[in-house]
Amino acid sequence: MIRSLRRCLAAVFIHLAGLSAVSAAELAYRLAAVELGQGCYMLAGANDYFNLENGGNIANTGFIVTDAGAIVVDTGPSLRYGEAQRRLIEETAAGKPVERVIITHAHPDHYLGNQAFADIPIYAGRGTIDLINGSGEDFTVNMYRLVGDWMRGTESVAPGRQIEAGSFSVGDHDFRIYFYEGHTAEDLVLLDETCGVLYAGDLVFNARTLSTPHADIECWIEALEGLRSIPFRLLVPGHGDVIEGDSAISQTIDYLRWLERRLQRAFQAGLDITEVMELPLPRRFAGFALARDEYRRSVHNLYPAIEASNFPLVQ
Repeated sequence: MIRSLRRCLAAVFIHLAGLSAVSAAELAYRLAAVELGQGCYMLAGANDYFNLENGGNIANTGFIVTDAGAIVVDTGPSLRYGEAQRRLIEETAAGKPVERVIITHAHPDHYLGNQAFADIPIYAGRGTIDLINGSGEDFTVNMYRLVGDWMRGTESVAPGRQIEAGSFSVGDHDFRIYFYEGHTAEDLVLLDETCGVLYAGDLVFNARTLSTPHADIECWIEALEGLRSIPFRLLVPGHGDVIEGDSAISQTIDYLRWLERRLQRAFQAGLDITEVMELPLPRRFAGFALARDEYRRSVHNLYPAIEASNFPLVQ
């Protein structure tokens, strides 16, 4: 009954989107592959929040072309995106097949294009598969609400194959999988050892304010410290520009530590959640994309838990 209601709501969102001035024919993702060297590529998402203009394309995805086929890293926010992504990959790979898909974590802007790769093995960690199986329909309905007709036909498809930490090879490229937690309960990181590119997923944001709907700050900081030990040439963050070195890692740690101190001190000062949302941002973060909006969302996500852990339970 509940599932049927959710599907009906999704249909309503599609219908409302169809009434807008933008026709379905105009809803096309104009994707471009940025070459990072030796067959590694990145597709840049908009440094923005979900809206009708970007169609939910706000996360970086990637792919690697080996002599045995292409590896896809995340599939974007919708079936329509996944289809455009696959066409671009197949054109770039010049006849080589798509060999497998790897999903970094269970947020909808990173995996809702899976339908476009239904005939390809799709891999993720067990925690990611379980979260998608448990919450995927909720994620999908919310995306219909946010970006409307861009989502037409999109359904949540969980990866069908579990991948473990460790090394594997495809063709002439060697890879290593790492698992962390912090941004979500399970965050996969893929290193292409052949070209030195680290696909870090949403563990790393570059000059873009962090998204924290499932965050554990202490675990996230620990994960980022672990990333420093990985030898890489270029880092592809989940959001923001590709970057050399670990400065984006340091920047993400800095923001998390500041955010944790801000929330704890605000609670000690007796501020309520709306007052915390309106506190000024430090200059070093104020220029980040979505600085104020994502800060407010983080307060909404994290402050109630601080209040709950400090107030006694009244029977």
